[in-house]
Amino acid sequence: MYKGGIMTTEKKGSFYYALDEEGNKIPPTPRVKATCPCCGTEVYAACGKIIKHHWRHKNTSDSHCDEWYDMTLWHLQWQELFPVESREVVMQKGEIRHRADVKIGNLIIEFQHSSLSNPKVKERELFYGCDANKIIWIIDATNNRVFDWWIEYLKTEKLRPIFIVDKESNIYFQTEGYVDIPLICNINELPKGLVVNPEYPTFIDLGEYIACPLEKITYEMTRTIYSNKWGHRKKRSKKEMSEYDQDFIYAQDFILVKKNDFVKIIYDIPTELDSFKSMKICDEEALNRREYCKEERKKFLIKMMEEHEDYASRTMDEMEEIYMKYIVKQQGKKKMQENLRRFPL
Repeated sequence: MYKGGIMTTEKKGSFYYALDEEGNKIPPTPRVKATCPCCGTEVYAACGKIIKHHWRHKNTSDSHCDEWYDMTLWHLQWQELFPVESREVVMQKGEIRHRADVKIGNLIIEFQHSSLSNPKVKERELFYGCDANKIIWIIDATNNRVFDWWIEYLKTEKLRPIFIVDKESNIYFQTEGYVDIPLICNINELPKGLVVNPEYPTFIDLGEYIACPLEKITYEMTRTIYSNKWGHRKKRSKKEMSEYDQDFIYAQDFILVKKNDFVKIIYDIPTELDSFKSMKICDEEALNRREYCKEERKKFLIKMMEEHEDYASRTMDEMEEIYMKYIVKQQGKKKMQENLRRFPL
């Protein structure tokens, strides 16, 4: 059975790895006794000719033991890029168990094909991000979920060194990628709720390339924010209304890295950082802009300490904290104003 160009299993609750009698993780294998690694009940291998082979629970009432898990061919293709022991890893918090799509060390990778509401996103991040674990999202934008106009921008002059950096601009990995590539999403297809205002690092799978978010805000390095207008049409004259051109649709700029290079990057993501959420993939221009903003901010804070008695005895670290609280407050006001504009009382 095919759905939206993706070969899927027939029923929710199907999965690809079970445990044999010795506790080994095994793919669907006919006539082999196996159990579900999530709930421990007996399963059997469904190995037909049309649908991708998978495991099913013998007792259908057990098939909902992990409501979060959704197996598609896209998921499996990603999982095959990692060692078997890293795929479909069962995580437990109290009495609740869920399968992480991929777990490498303390890094959880969630592959999201379908739409997911913000509350459900937060629920998963709280579950997988507990203890010392960290999480990143990879969103399925294949099958025309992002219009292919971006391909024409893949020019040699846009190919530059790319770095994994933390909040302090320490470099952990270097590769190369295309910078400032505009993407236009199909708002009816892409699970946009995950990328408009992500809490954790979020990447978009375009097929051969992975889209990594560009840094949008130079004075606040802890988040990446996309425009709510992304993918929507711009206001046009009646004469232009019949046209459907990329110039009339809001785009977002990304860094594009080849998928094989991105998989290598994953192993170097600094999961030990307390400021893991602020981890970024950026180019030299962004690093230089960071340094410039850092120096300008330092000058501004020193001036504040010299001109205002209330700040004279403060340390630079304390001034940085005051400054960041002010920025967060201003962002909250801006977001509230935008929400009032979009959803008036």
